[in-house]
Amino acid sequence: MLINCYLNTYVYFKQYLPKIGTIFLLSICFSSICQATTQNYRLTLTETPSSSLLIGWELIGGCPDLQRVYYDTVDHGQDTAAYAFQSTITASNFHQGMENYFCHLKELQPDTEYYLVIGEDEGISPRLIAQTLSSTKAHWQGGWISPELVSDLKVWSQLAQQSYKEALDFVILDGLVNLNTEDDWRKWLDAWQPSTYEKKLIPIVTASWVSPDAQYLLNISDKKLRHYPIASQSTLLITESAKVKKRFWKSISDSSLVIWYSSKDIKKLSEKVDLALINADWQESSPPNTFHFPSGQDMVVLEKTDEKLQIRSLERSLLFEMFLN
Repeated sequence: MLINCYLNTYVYFKQYLPKIGTIFLLSICFSSICQATTQNYRLTLTETPSSSLLIGWELIGGCPDLQRVYYDTVDHGQDTAAYAFQSTITASNFHQGMENYFCHLKELQPDTEYYLVIGEDEGISPRLIAQTLSSTKAHWQGGWISPELVSDLKVWSQLAQQSYKEALDFVILDGLVNLNTEDDWRKWLDAWQPSTYEKKLIPIVTASWVSPDAQYLLNISDKKLRHYPIASQSTLLITESAKVKKRFWKSISDSSLVIWYSSKDIKKLSEKVDLALINADWQESSPPNTFHFPSGQDMVVLEKTDEKLQIRSLERSLLFEMFLN
């Protein structure tokens, strides 16, 4: 279709405009076709993060049906023909004034960088980078941003870029329910873009209750329990409430490090939970292996090595430490 577009444009200009004007306008046409007509790129953590990636974006021009995601383990820049794989869109919606499209890439290699571009009939996106999580590596880093600041547009941009600076494997976000307007969401998504496309997109984990906006803009289900195997024998649980059925706990391996995020205070934990992350005021009744987001902190980093799990501030202050067997 691109060839036909070029050919028809050329014939039209040659027939009705002088030769000099033809050359000038053709150069404009070709340059505009090469520009991106997509923006607001986002990566959502999937429940199979070692073998799949879920990329989302906003379409601002071109034909939706002609969109393709071209990807490879080798960087080919914006040369779509050189990429080994391609996929069509897997979900779409119109929400908050944006045409949102998603592509769920599956059967990928674990712990692998993938280079990708989004192409359609009017342009090609910047070359993006996304990485699958490891199914064997014991070392990982995750971020948890203060729920009070996730929707504070004055500081969100700084926190977003700090996440990229830390090169996090994923980031936990709660508090997105406080973004209400199209303008708010556009500013929020724009701020989430990396300062340079040489940095990998960071997968987003929406914690607690999933608002309708988050469901549409991040392509997340409204399930009250979501679990992510974020690395070898490490599982992240996200729940809306403090109750989880016993049947679910039986499905979790006894050797797995289990981190449970809940927005509500937990008075009793399953024996399989190693650490609970709670977005609530401190309660004396909380079990000893719980970590409440500390007041005065903008963001904390969870880091697991072979020997221990640590939570530290951005200033490197140690806030929590757990030694592993």
